[in-house]
Amino acid sequence: MELLFLVLFSLRILKTEAVVGGHWCYQSQKYDQPDCEVKVELSTSPKIGGGGLRRKYKAVEFHLHWGIEGVAQYLPGSEHSIDGEKQAMELHIVHIREDVADVTEAKKHADGVAVLAFFVKIEEENRNYATLIKQLENVKYKGETAQMEPLPLSSLLPPEEELGRYYRYEGSLTTPDCYEGVTWTVFEKPIELGIAQISQFSTLHFDGKNSTLMVENFRPAQFLNKRKVYWSSASSTLLPPTKALMLVLMLLYILTSLFQ
Repeated sequence: MELLFLVLFSLRILKTEAVVGGHWCYQSQKYDQPDCEVKVELSTSPKIGGGGLRRKYKAVEFHLHWGIEGVAQYLPGSEHSIDGEKQAMELHIVHIREDVADVTEAKKHADGVAVLAFFVKIEEENRNYATLIKQLENVKYKGETAQMEPLPLSSLLPPEEELGRYYRYEGSLTTPDCYEGVTWTVFEKPIELGIAQISQFSTLHFDGKNSTLMVENFRPAQFLNKRKVYWSSASSTLLPPTKALMLVLMLLYILTSLFQ
């Protein structure tokens, strides 16, 4: 494994214990519902490896977490923060061990899941997200699905040359059942979206028509609890850049609503 250097107090991470079990959900949701994501399932399984990962993992889905539009500004909804600073949204690309069939089987292992996390910052409109955001109109309520045209996963991320700086820690999923055994990679360089694009995510609903709007669907940051956080740029000897992590593949995304 490549040499890593500990950085203290740089990244505030999520608590890894499943304190409230499988029925935990977001504060904005006013009833018990164990499924709390918007999810984009992948028709193929690009793999990641290197960069300090002890094995290879295959991607199975990605989803986002966001805040809520306030009176004067958009209130941030990222699940991580760096030096106490949060961003508007956060993208998670979920991977499982390449030698297992699904997430359920992956959870039987201590290192079953790896998640790549990207902050989403309010800037100018990002045309690469136009197709995805357009499909939100078709999945506003429980049970609705939509299929997207193929597009490269890399187009949704910051430029490849910007992905050599990231944080790494061992934690858990941030949604029920808060499974332990997740290797987190949190990238410094944020994705940039326009405020109008970000606001479109808040038009979704947790359930059917007239149900609670899907806003503030993030788990609040918790204490480090003595867990170590590593930084790829802690010395002149960096971890392998994300070029070794990300494979640029053409993927067909099937956009599913919350509770599929």
